[in-house]
Amino acid sequence: MVKILVADYDNTFYTDENQLNKNIECIREFQKNGNLFVISTSRSWKSMKKEIDTYDIPFDYLCCNTGGSIFDHDGDLLYMGNVDDNILNRTENILSKYYDEDYSVTRYGIYKEYDEKIDKLLGYKIKGDKTKLEKLKEVLENDLNDDFQVVLKNEKDYSKLFLNYKLNTKENGIERLVGFLPKNDYKIITVGDDDVDFNMIKKYDGYRMENSSELLNENIDKKVSSVFELVELNLC
Repeated sequence: MVKILVADYDNTFYTDENQLNKNIECIREFQKNGNLFVISTSRSWKSMKKEIDTYDIPFDYLCCNTGGSIFDHDGDLLYMGNVDDNILNRTENILSKYYDEDYSVTRYGIYKEYDEKIDKLLGYKIKGDKTKLEKLKEVLENDLNDDFQVVLKNEKDYSKLFLNYKLNTKENGIERLVGFLPKNDYKIITVGDDDVDFNMIKKYDGYRMENSSELLNENIDKKVSSVFELVELNLC
């Protein structure tokens, strides 16, 4: 059976450079045993490619934009889940009511990250005050719940609100990726730290990092302190 380890990147695979180096070393051994390593991230291809080149990260596939785009080891685009035009127009009308000086709204898509400059929208990222974003999250969950997953990500110095197209989730990205692989028996293991990782971890009975979001801490029992601990104790 081929094992597929799917790991979130920020605060999971990368927490600091010392742990990153240990993770990389362990993943190389994991791959030598015929297994696959997949990074599943909210980052774009361009952002992840910079990390991969800087640290020489061994990966087999990348699921970027929270499952909205999938790339193989050579950087070839396997899947792109752009927002349907009808949904896009409806969403723009709804969001236009909230555009003001309190929020910075970025539309993200393949056109900003990929060499072919494909002009397709994958989702939205909204920056602003944490308290105001929490209130906006409640409003948008009511207005856009049918089409988007609304995720608030709180960092130490800032907060971001992500509107992820509901077809583009981390768990859906894994399912699509397996569809591109040769027919085989695969055991999928997932690990992450934030709300956006919750359904991916839940679906595949995965692991949370020790320093995870409140949602994961309260609902995911299995935890690890690092990716290399997960590989060494459970997967090799």
